[in-house]
Amino acid sequence: MTIPALRVGPVRVHDLDFDPAAQEILRLAETNAGERAVVVTPNGQHLDLLQRDRALMAAYHRAELVLPDGWPVVLAMKWRGAKAGARVTGADLLPALCAEAADRGIAVGFLGGKPGVAAKAAERLVRRLPELKVELVHSPPLGFENDEDVCRETSELVEMSGVQLLFVGLGAPKQELFADRWLRMSGRGVSVCVGAAIDFIAGEQTRAPEIWRKLGAEWLYRMLREPRRLAGRYARSVPVVLRVLGDAAVARLLGARR
Repeated sequence: MTIPALRVGPVRVHDLDFDPAAQEILRLAETNAGERAVVVTPNGQHLDLLQRDRALMAAYHRAELVLPDGWPVVLAMKWRGAKAGARVTGADLLPALCAEAADRGIAVGFLGGKPGVAAKAAERLVRRLPELKVELVHSPPLGFENDEDVCRETSELVEMSGVQLLFVGLGAPKQELFADRWLRMSGRGVSVCVGAAIDFIAGEQTRAPEIWRKLGAEWLYRMLREPRRLAGRYARSVPVVLRVLGDAAVARLLGARR
């Protein structure tokens, strides 16, 4: 079955609400043949990075599933005629998919975070979901992506673990590039790029309260908490986001669904 997708800036994003998206990821996790699939979740920052990073663009084009994380992506899709209309974030996918994996006996793994963070997240999830099969917890060393030997060893570690549903929390664009280049060769299943979701589960970062999320202001909440780290990043994204929304608005006026 071909999943409908709509253009948002330089990429096409699949027109799926949360539950159908989660079920498609689980289907990929249970696939018994072929290379490991990749799931990416674009937001405003990603739209900016995609303008400047050709390797990231290529990884996005190869991804089996592209899901709308940021509110600008969702809004642009709505203006282009999307049937779905909700964010599908890594932070929401991780706990929901783990609950389903526990019921189905799907082996999961966590890759990313500072030393001990992924293990802490896994421990918390297992306490909540005793049937969850965690087969891999690994935090690669800082800068590992620049060492091909370490990248290869990490890929082999994933393959030996037999993980079907792998959550990759390395930050953008590192996680998407690593999943596309190295994790595809690490056996069957799927890699889901989830950003800070592992940190949220471990309690290392605090996610925005629900009211901020409903208002589409989760980005603002995070920036107010970490202005030095995030203010510049979001400032660079603003012109790109406005251009993407402008293109979608024109498409809406012209009645173009593409």
